[in-house]
Amino acid sequence: MLLWTELTQDEYAHSPVLTGMRRCGTDTSRLVDNIAQTYTPVNQTGTVRVVLRGQLDTYAARLASRIDGGRKAGRPGA
Repeated sequence: MLLWTELTQDEYAHSPVLTGMRRCGTDTSRLVDNIAQTYTPVNQTGTVRVVLRGQLDTYAARLASRIDGGRKAGRPGA
């Protein structure tokens, strides 16, 4: 979901995962809370979330560049 959010520059609340879960009647509150924590400024220093988010942001930027350039996306570092 974080990767989708970075690629589409859309709100994570509109992601296909959450949309599908809501359609099925699944409670999304715990997932939404966890995702929201990765975007909370107080959680932006020295946490595992920061490291993961940084890596996902880097991958998303490379993937977006490949998509925008018309090339097929491959593995990170490829």
